[in-house]
Amino acid sequence: MELETERAEIQRALDSLSNYQAPICALPEELLSDILQIGHAMQVAEARAFVVDFSPAIELSASQVASYWRNIAIRTPRLWNTIRLPKNSGQIELHLRRSQGLPLDVIINEGTTQPSVQSLCRLLSPLSTITLLSFSRASQLSSSQTGHLSRLRRLIVDGVQCSAASVHDIIRCLNSADTPHLIELELSAPWQVRSIAFDRTYKNRAPQLTAVVLNGVKFADCLDPMEHIKALRLWEYPTSLSTLSRTLNNMVNLVHMQLDLSIAFSDQEPSIALPALLELHLNIPQSEKLPKFLILLDAPNLDCLSIASLAATTLDEACMSSCPSRFPKLHQLIFQENGSFTERSLYCTDYASYAVAFPTIRRLEIAIVVEQFILTILEGVNPANLKSYWPELDTLAIKRCIDISIIASALVHRARNGRPIQRLLLAQDVQGCEALEGATELLPYVDHWPVHWPYEFPITR
Repeated sequence: MELETERAEIQRALDSLSNYQAPICALPEELLSDILQIGHAMQVAEARAFVVDFSPAIELSASQVASYWRNIAIRTPRLWNTIRLPKNSGQIELHLRRSQGLPLDVIINEGTTQPSVQSLCRLLSPLSTITLLSFSRASQLSSSQTGHLSRLRRLIVDGVQCSAASVHDIIRCLNSADTPHLIELELSAPWQVRSIAFDRTYKNRAPQLTAVVLNGVKFADCLDPMEHIKALRLWEYPTSLSTLSRTLNNMVNLVHMQLDLSIAFSDQEPSIALPALLELHLNIPQSEKLPKFLILLDAPNLDCLSIASLAATTLDEACMSSCPSRFPKLHQLIFQENGSFTERSLYCTDYASYAVAFPTIRRLEIAIVVEQFILTILEGVNPANLKSYWPELDTLAIKRCIDISIIASALVHRARNGRPIQRLLLAQDVQGCEALEGATELLPYVDHWPVHWPYEFPITR
């Protein structure tokens, strides 16, 4: 009897240490596994949206709650198929083993050191680090540590925060073996490294690659001819427009593109045909490059054009006359924020030239409302036909808080000319705003850009 009593007390003590009696251990295994996977997916999305993520990983936190939770976490492979660096070699190998062959998503964030990157490369593809290891150590790698590179599905590298050597290690790793399941690649190079390039044969090693985000990485030879790419972002791109044109002309399925026009132009550039392109964002360091690029571009299905410029922009006569036929379905125009340059660039922008070049605009977004915009677009008329600019414009979105009285009379004037703005989207609380005269509806502004980013890829920072 005494032994039974003592055994029961010991069992209760063990249960207490293991949290077996806690309500958190009453959840069914399938339900708890689903909850952990949802939390994990939300955390990964947040990690991609911000450069630094200080929150502990869900898979590791769940392992510390109770032995019941730990067992479920270990048996849920989807909690382990995202590897966020910095991590040491043991932690990386743990994720590779517990993910049980699932496709891998690798995110390398700020603060990742070169030893951490080398550990990742060594475990993904030992052949890529043969120069980092002695031949004896490389030959001792177990079979469980080989072939993981073929599992790679997404690789997100904030290389600007990494060392130059780390970026070279990553590219050497990608060049070492096939990545048949890789669908997304985001790579930024440090400021001191602008000449790194992928192997020319890499295009054959990533047949499923459909989303590419590159900052300062020479990639044209590898992207050509990748017809399956749907989303492309090229920033600080070290190449000429002629080289880029040859690459882009092969991307017949490209839907979304972001391009930094700091690339070099020449007098005779080939045209660019993108039949599937729906959304285009252009960063304009020099205003004269915008009309030159638009004249070269043929995108008959383009729906949304977004522009961020360091200076005021205008479209010349050649651009205004040719754009309507080459962008017949362009219905959304966005003037993006550009830091401290926003007010100065938008104040002197020639909005009339945009209205002539893109007459089919229905939705217009602008960071701030300036006098030039009010006088031209809301109150002015096109001297060619004495009608309001953008006759089909029915939605105006303003990204910064404004005093509605500044544009109220202009909206009324446009409505009386038979071209009313039906929806006015504002950044401030619209419930506290006075109703406008006429049929204009006040709505809260919600940033939906990018509009046509492929649904299978989360939006990156």
